[in-house]
Amino acid sequence: MVDDADRNDPFNGHMWWYGKPEVEQKGGSRYEAKKQVLRDFAETAKLGEGMRVLEFGSGVGGAAVWLAEQYGATVVGVSNTDDLQQQARQLAARRERSGHLKPRLASFATIGDTDYQHFSLFSPESFDVFLFMESPCHLPADNLPKLFAAAARVVKPGGWLLGQDWLQRPWGPAEHERSPMEIDALVQDVCEAFHLGHLGTLDGYSAHIAAAGFKVDQDQSRDMFLSHPAYSSTESPESWTSYDGPEGKLLNDQHRAMHAARAAGVFTVGTFAATRLG
Repeated sequence: MVDDADRNDPFNGHMWWYGKPEVEQKGGSRYEAKKQVLRDFAETAKLGEGMRVLEFGSGVGGAAVWLAEQYGATVVGVSNTDDLQQQARQLAARRERSGHLKPRLASFATIGDTDYQHFSLFSPESFDVFLFMESPCHLPADNLPKLFAAAARVVKPGGWLLGQDWLQRPWGPAEHERSPMEIDALVQDVCEAFHLGHLGTLDGYSAHIAAAGFKVDQDQSRDMFLSHPAYSSTESPESWTSYDGPEGKLLNDQHRAMHAARAAGVFTVGTFAATRLG
């Protein structure tokens, strides 16, 4: 359920990622947990006025607008889904009208389906930070190196790659109870239900990021849910099995697939931090 703090949050509905589990474990709201992920990234990059951030897969704009508003950085969000970009632009416009966001700090560009492979819209070394919030998992697995290589092209030497994404553990805590074939089936069900291109691993992402020309910070590139299944930012099974709206079957299929993968310990979320080598 959404508590009152979440319901009244001006970014309600615009932050589509897992929150920092430690915040919720201490009684913080879901949106505070999500914002803490951004605070941690901003602290790592020492984000501030005059800095430029490129967010890949910016969706409905929650991360881009919030970071621009809180830290005064210029944030450009890119996505190939224009209806989501329109919602992001509306959020930015509302925050500008309310006086919380300085004009033109948050902007959104709709790009082509394969433009993430080069980001030719932007000049080389024109950003201080490349950010992603649970978006690379939508790409085919063999295109992940292309994304990180494109990120390296647009990030300045010494700049940051920061992000969070859905992942699979190689076998999860259930490795002695399930065969690799059964684990693969659980992962495939999640990918099909959510129309994902893949679910990579923590080590796999880190290797691709390093190969693109970044130095991976091993302390900050980690599994967010090592101590327990990744349930913290999801609704209970009772809330989705009782839903009978127009997208009920889709939602039920998604939640059942995710519930099974989490319960088996196969699904997790990882955070990443790496600096661009000069």
